Amino acid sequence: MRVDRAPMAVRNALAVASRVRATSTRALAAVRSDHTALALFLGSLAFYALYWRVDVFIVDTFAIANTVTALARGSFAVDPLTYGPSGADLPGLYVTEGRLYGRNYGHAAAAVPLLWALRALSTLVDVRILLAGLWSLVVLGASVQVGHVIGRERLATLAGSALALVLLGANLVGATGLSPESFPLVALGLTTMLAAALLAVVGYRLLRAVHGPRVGVLAGVTTAVVGPVGFWAPIPKRHAVTALLALVALYGFYRARAATDPVRARRLRAVPYVAAALTAWVSAPEGLALLAAVVPADLLTARENRPRTLAILAGTFCLALAPFLLTNAAISGNPLLPPRMLPDYTPTPGSGSITASESVGTAGGSSPSGGVSAVVGGTGLALDVFLAQLDRGVRALEPRRLFHVVVRSGRIPGVDYAQTGGYTLELTLLESAPIVAGLFAAPIAIRARAVPTRATLGLLRRDPVRATDLFAATYVAVFGLLYLPQLPLHSTITVRYLIPTVPFLIYGVCRLEPVHRVAEHEGGRLAALAIGLTVAAVAFAALALAGVGPGTAMQAHGVAHLAVAGLFLAWLVAALRTDLDPRVGAAVLALVLAASVAFLLLSGVEYFGHDRQFALPIARTLERLIPIR
Repeated sequence: MRVDRAPMAVRNALAVASRVRATSTRALAAVRSDHTALALFLGSLAFYALYWRVDVFIVDTFAIANTVTALARGSFAVDPLTYGPSGADLPGLYVTEGRLYGRNYGHAAAAVPLLWALRALSTLVDVRILLAGLWSLVVLGASVQVGHVIGRERLATLAGSALALVLLGANLVGATGLSPESFPLVALGLTTMLAAALLAVVGYRLLRAVHGPRVGVLAGVTTAVVGPVGFWAPIPKRHAVTALLALVALYGFYRARAATDPVRARRLRAVPYVAAALTAWVSAPEGLALLAAVVPADLLTARENRPRTLAILAGTFCLALAPFLLTNAAISGNPLLPPRMLPDYTPTPGSGSITASESVGTAGGSSPSGGVSAVVGGTGLALDVFLAQLDRGVRALEPRRLFHVVVRSGRIPGVDYAQTGGYTLELTLLESAPIVAGLFAAPIAIRARAVPTRATLGLLRRDPVRATDLFAATYVAVFGLLYLPQLPLHSTITVRYLIPTVPFLIYGVCRLEPVHRVAEHEGGRLAALAIGLTVAAVAFAALALAGVGPGTAMQAHGVAHLAVAGLFLAWLVAALRTDLDPRVGAAVLALVLAASVAFLLLSGVEYFGHDRQFALPIARTLERLIPIR
């Protein structure tokens, strides 16, 4: 069929896709000219790399490392397996027609170019030396950008250059090489750190657009150092990637409603749908959860829903979904049947042969035959599994479970601590992200600015911020219900399944008036206090926790974070009810940030750093100097 005779919806979808690419190019150019965004991006990267471990931290990593290796050699199938103990169960591997396949192909595909680059560069320079040099350049770049922000370019450049040289020398002393077998793990770690750093930038840009640059900086820094995001940033898991796509959807949603040009608004309206499609390529359930939140919020708050507009959105979504559909078709024979819905891989003891076993939420061995009926069947199966999981989530809304997921962990009944060596490593949402406690004060703020019910819908269409609030709340609810039945679990540590919701929760906290009042009027004081309190928190924890095991240390941080969370909530409630001095809020917020940074540094370098392979040799030096282990 000739393109000029294609249906109008297809042609419009192609035009929108081209415009989205052009918009992305302009957005990248804007980021390059935004010194604050660059400082956040480079500073976050430098921070994460400080406790970056190049090894398998959690057993699920074997599956994604095998997937990257397979894609790099031009195959979706991961057999023969490159990583993993022989004859052991490897979560995340699936079987169809006697072959093994991985999952999170979108994440793996993003890591493949980095893997190729590492292999090429390794013929010229040792990769560990390369990483040390790049890290020093990132530190220098962050210093230069901070200098531009504060108006001290020369001083920042000189100080950054000296620091970068010192760090480079410290990393080169006694540095040993990285084996080629570790390159896929290095590539994966780079993708997750890049995603987490961009997450901070998007959080900054969103809140800058909503409440101004100072609130944006607070949101960006908080997003970068909040426990769940920062802890998993250097670990090769999907969470930072899907969190970035979800926050991009939120940002695009807001910009579409804030745009004054109707044509530009229609283009930006496609961004959340593209983000949902790409998320599905990484994790099909999370992509469906994002889409389930986008569609009702978008249709309810859009300025118009003409058939032509909806057809363009649908066409753009389908185009963005192409990588997901093609990957599924190549693996299962059905474009709507993702690998995670195939039977699980279970090795036969002693034989090394491949067998399949059913598990909750899988296809259970149904034949992935092609054709229209298979596509329809795959759609129905995916929706049935998704809706069933949401139903289980609703039924899982019980006080005891919520308490152990949100508030306090300790030794949770029913959790198999044998999987963690007997250590109580798991922390709840508040124990790992005390900033989230601020949302418990949200009902007070909402009552203070309530509007008549009959005016609500019109207000949502007129006010882009409140429309964005609706989308954010919807996404947190849908995503939370998706994973609640699986929680609490022994392997989440900082409730990692809920990481994509954490930037949304930070957005909600930064929307509270006392918080952005502190950022606007006490930003300098807040920054100075946060730096000073971070140094004090690290020193105090290093002395107080000397000689204790990782489980005890993690629980100590959890209890301390609960205390900080309670203080933060008390301040917010008081600030919402009275005209409280914002300097008090600056001190409390600084304590929240300091506690989070101290937790990330000590957990990354100390509690989970023993006998592990750090990407930067200087991290091993720090691990030996701090007297905890």
